[in-house]
Amino acid sequence: VIPCPVPSKYFYFDNKLRITSRKRLNIKKNEFLYVYSGSMIGYQSMSDFLDFFQSIILKPRNKLIIATMDVEKARRILKNLDLDKIVITFVEYEQMNELFCASDFGIMIRSKRQLNHVASPTKFGEYCLSGLKVIHNNSVDQVSEITNFLNNGLLLSSPFGNKLSSKDREGISIKAKEIYSRDLLNKKYVLAYE
Repeated sequence: VIPCPVPSKYFYFDNKLRITSRKRLNIKKNEFLYVYSGSMIGYQSMSDFLDFFQSIILKPRNKLIIATMDVEKARRILKNLDLDKIVITFVEYEQMNELFCASDFGIMIRSKRQLNHVASPTKFGEYCLSGLKVIHNNSVDQVSEITNFLNNGLLLSSPFGNKLSSKDREGISIKAKEIYSRDLLNKKYVLAYE
């Protein structure tokens, strides 16, 4: 499956940006920030994973941000959880990297469907370019393969691992450029067509 390209000028890891963004979000050094970014469309399967979101907010040092254009729909889907411990917000595209740099874990979970064998979620490429550790449930083939290659995956069955160091995140971000950077992929296409 050809990876869905992502503009690497908008998504990258920057430790200074991480520090300032965490300060702005009031996230302490010993806290873990989980981010889910995406829509509330049915295939995203948010309602199938409410227990997982609950398990995140039950741990006192965990924070959860849901970044979506469907804020009201997210509130309805998550209404039975403690919404005081979840930030549901809309983030402009140009500010997403600040949120990803501040975060420790990106959430990429979907119900098992045949479509996911050929899916290449754009959000996953954004997570990887920003050096995030990605929690997934082996439902999207490309996510499983690429997290094995980048060594940035964490299975939903044991989602509470260690944070990646800044050095590790930089390394993941650099390796991810070879796979997901729109600029690099465009150059490869031009060479192929020449």
